[in-house]
Amino acid sequence: MRDINIASYNVRGMNSPNKRHYVLDTLRKLGASIIFLQETHFKRQKIPKLPTRRFATWYHSCHPTSASKGVAIAIANTLPLQVLHQYSDDEGRMLFLRVQTYTTKLTLANLYAPNQGQVQWLLNALDKLKLFAEGPIILGGDLNITLDPVLDTSSNKSSSSHKALAKLRKLADFSLIDSWRLQNPTARDYTYFSAVHNTHQRLDYLLIHKSLLSCLRTTGISITTVSDHAPVHLSLTISDLPNKFWRWRLNELILENSKASSDINKQLAHFFDLNKDSGPSYPIVWESHKAFVRGLFVSWGTKLKKDRQKEIDSLLSQIQALEREHKRSRLVVTHTDLKNLRDKLSAALQIKSSKAYLHFKQRLYAHGNKGGKMMSSLLKREKPYSRCP
Repeated sequence: MRDINIASYNVRGMNSPNKRHYVLDTLRKLGASIIFLQETHFKRQKIPKLPTRRFATWYHSCHPTSASKGVAIAIANTLPLQVLHQYSDDEGRMLFLRVQTYTTKLTLANLYAPNQGQVQWLLNALDKLKLFAEGPIILGGDLNITLDPVLDTSSNKSSSSHKALAKLRKLADFSLIDSWRLQNPTARDYTYFSAVHNTHQRLDYLLIHKSLLSCLRTTGISITTVSDHAPVHLSLTISDLPNKFWRWRLNELILENSKASSDINKQLAHFFDLNKDSGPSYPIVWESHKAFVRGLFVSWGTKLKKDRQKEIDSLLSQIQALEREHKRSRLVVTHTDLKNLRDKLSAALQIKSSKAYLHFKQRLYAHGNKGGKMMSSLLKREKPYSRCP
């Protein structure tokens, strides 16, 4: 038995390496093992590589020429899900995956609805999903419409007519339930703020089939940071999934911290002074020092991570408090303060992305000009531009 954490996030573009790193780090902190992304802004022929240690395989739906849309689904490496079949449209707005655990089949659906004609588009998407689906459906994405015009908007009204909203009762035919509203029947929280209309709306949803209600544990709406939307997430308990395990790896950035480097050198010198004449042979002392130095790195890594996370958590708590105030007052001054805090948060998070850059540089140095998968990938990108007319 194991929990599956699912998150949906309209990222408003992921062509920046720093933003890609931050988005994936945000989803990692949410513990997401399945992620739905909208507005990736990738073109079909220019999808950047997004593999991480947690998410190695990605599935995309992109427009062939426009970089204004795009949806993606990623499944964590530690999650034993087999993708049986996938479907994507030509506009980069929908992506369906049929997956299977050991004994259970699921259908994952990621949707990014247009700004106009949302209801009819959603009805067409549901018709396609009905033909594709097998097993319980988990549907996430930016629907660009409020399913409850009273509770899901700060203005208590929807831009769509009641007649149009009534057509969305087709969701009942799929037995799809709004997971967050199920656990928060009267609460108000939002995922998007329109500065033009000065209104908050809940446009991002995670809908699950009614057969999964007994598996539902938690749902939530996070805060808005680098995108204009907030991520939404839920947790399901699936009985036929094994527990996961982790492996420790050295964080090389600890060596760049002068205090940590100085302390580790002193501790190592003290360790060898104590043991060089104490009786154990040199091979035993050498093997023992490996465990000792690992403990030092773990200790300093934990301390530096806590200090860095303390600063980030402080900024996030301030942003969260201002968001709540802004959702009530919608004052321009509060919106300006929010922008400033988000800029500070972005600067603090850029420090974390340096580790990803370091690993990438190490890979390039290790491979060099050797023939292999990396060289083949680089040459493949250059092939269209190296042909002689």
